[in-house]
Amino acid sequence: MYLISMPNPPPIFSIRIIEELNLYRSYKANVTMDTTVELLLKCFKAHIKDELHDYKLLYNGQDLQNTDTLKNLGLKERDYIRAVQIPFKLYVKTQDRKIIELHVTGKVAISMVKQMVHKHVNIPVYKQRLLFDGKQLHDFMILKLCDIQKGSTLELAIASFKLYVKKKDGRVVKLYLNEDDTIHDVKQMVWQRTRIPVYKQCLLFCGEQLHDSSTLKSCNIQNESTFELAIASFKLNVKMQDGKVIVLYVTEKNTINEVKQMIQEREGIPRYKQRLFSYEYQLRSSSTLKCCKIEEEATLKLIISKSNSLIHVKTLTGKNIILSVCENLFPQVAVDAPSERTLHLVLNLRGGMFQETSGRIDFNALPPLMQYMQVPGRYLHDKVHAGIACNYCGKSEWKGARYKCSECLDYDLCYECIKISKLVHNEQHNFSEILDPENQNDFPKDIPVNPVTILPILPTKKEEMLTLLQEEEKRRFSSEIQQQYYKVGSDPTSGKDWMDVTDQMQHNLVREFGYSDEAVQLLRRAPQLYQDDPAFHTTQVYVRNNIVSRGNLKEGMLAPDCPLVPLTNDKTIIQLHSLYKPGRPFVLLAGSYTCPLYRYISHVLNDIYSLYNENVDFYMIQIREAHASDVWPIGNIVEVKEHRTLEERLTAARKMVKATQLEIPVLADTMDNTFLNLYSPWPFRFFVIKDGILKLVGTPKEARYDTTDLVNCLDALLDKKSSESDLTQKKECK
Repeated sequence: MYLISMPNPPPIFSIRIIEELNLYRSYKANVTMDTTVELLLKCFKAHIKDELHDYKLLYNGQDLQNTDTLKNLGLKERDYIRAVQIPFKLYVKTQDRKIIELHVTGKVAISMVKQMVHKHVNIPVYKQRLLFDGKQLHDFMILKLCDIQKGSTLELAIASFKLYVKKKDGRVVKLYLNEDDTIHDVKQMVWQRTRIPVYKQCLLFCGEQLHDSSTLKSCNIQNESTFELAIASFKLNVKMQDGKVIVLYVTEKNTINEVKQMIQEREGIPRYKQRLFSYEYQLRSSSTLKCCKIEEEATLKLIISKSNSLIHVKTLTGKNIILSVCENLFPQVAVDAPSERTLHLVLNLRGGMFQETSGRIDFNALPPLMQYMQVPGRYLHDKVHAGIACNYCGKSEWKGARYKCSECLDYDLCYECIKISKLVHNEQHNFSEILDPENQNDFPKDIPVNPVTILPILPTKKEEMLTLLQEEEKRRFSSEIQQQYYKVGSDPTSGKDWMDVTDQMQHNLVREFGYSDEAVQLLRRAPQLYQDDPAFHTTQVYVRNNIVSRGNLKEGMLAPDCPLVPLTNDKTIIQLHSLYKPGRPFVLLAGSYTCPLYRYISHVLNDIYSLYNENVDFYMIQIREAHASDVWPIGNIVEVKEHRTLEERLTAARKMVKATQLEIPVLADTMDNTFLNLYSPWPFRFFVIKDGILKLVGTPKEARYDTTDLVNCLDALLDKKSSESDLTQKKECK
């Protein structure tokens, strides 16, 4: 990364920029007295990459002009200025085609927009319906999250229906809607008024339950109609054919047909294809749950009617998608193969604890430290890397080796920071060592004037990092965060998981301590940055235990042997090599019941096992618990403590097999975690071995892993074996 340096450069000093409307995020700006407000603002906007807003800078409460210099303003070291979002223009088109111009920020909620509209056209907020791209916007939505940009136009519709929703306590909620609004829209409005969750609401009209996807018009709802609001009285489980269990909230008066409608709305399976069973007895659509004696926490089994023209596609979450296909879609399928074929659409798993192993947006490197520099010849002759700033520590103009990333055009590390390059940059990238700074081939041709370097504010001392870690550990174990973990873990429809909760908590933490968001990256890597300090060994359990990048096994290597324990006898030790059979592929899996990834994929593993087990041997190894409730809890849906004895590990393995209905044979790792240390299967890896040689090492690719590689590897090995067998038969015939 290059900095500008003039022949007689003015002194560089640091000020702070605080972004007020974004939880007061802070940045450090390296500037000179000659830096203009215009250049400072330009560099700030380029750094934060906010395309929605314009910004203005304030100092001591006064707006700064573009032509002002920091010298004229009297700014000095460690002063701070504020960056404030400038409201952008948003237009609202009324039904009479009148255009209302509003000035808003991206964090404004739709409810606030409605209040602004009310001031212009005097239409009550409760009668307004705002639409964008044909979709209704609900009061709690935020403009930025609705992808509404500056200059966008919303459409205003006025509610023509007055409806009443009567609660059990006799209270009546008055709502205003349009005939094209759905029952789900009604429930959303009831939720805003009463805080009763949408999924627990049952709306009845003339004694019949209304379904979420129906519109008021299709239900023949008239103006001034009254709905009855019933609260779901119990939870009903429905087990799909692929093993996935969905949870519905129902009342005892719901009919089986209404349950099928709920399943259709959740899973997209047409009602006419659904067959619901309780204790092997098929339930009639017209019967109520009460008549069928279905009670709290009961589990119904769903069978989908067969069709020769349909195939099933299973996703990682177990969702069953039915597609109509041509008969020649699978020409390679044998004539005597089943008429139905199941494909596995396995989404990339978000495993591991670092961002690069979670499937989120990649943040292997800290943001660029910016800009360019003219290089004085005298500096180069003195072997000083003039004009180069280390992208991690910000050091510039140093003697000694410089390391330039071979993949990233503008990324350099100094001789100190290269030691932790795998922690602060993409570990797949290589660095070139540059000893001679006189090689100017990589310097830019166009040199800007008057540099500004925007830097994240990071903890610079070990003690500061340790304080952050200890506070993060305390918050992660707090009842508030654990409740959030449990909430997202128990609601598969929320679209979030425990990593989202952790991510938000960590960002809030570093902001409270006055650091930039980039400090979260260091927070997650700190125990590896300070491996020799015992104080860091008791914090950040999720980083300490993350061994996803530790595996040294490569395809083509001899698979290491290790002792394993059968679930039936803790006195018996089985060597891994003794399980191999000559010429027969051997699949080695590992997991634990407290790992959400394993629980989500267990039904897929069962299907793969049943498809290949005639020609392939499979074993699942129970390893140390991923999220033991007493060591690394994530609001545990599954309560299993850290294994202290071998018997506890075997008990946990038996519980895992029973709960997931795993069909694959299971062995347990020994208490010294020999298998875990040799194969590094955390968070989730597959291994395929043949004749003792590793044919597949399931290291995460691009920070993710799916079962596609496993299936492809097995198909290739079996195809090769079949070809060799055919060749042998031909030779024997000759």
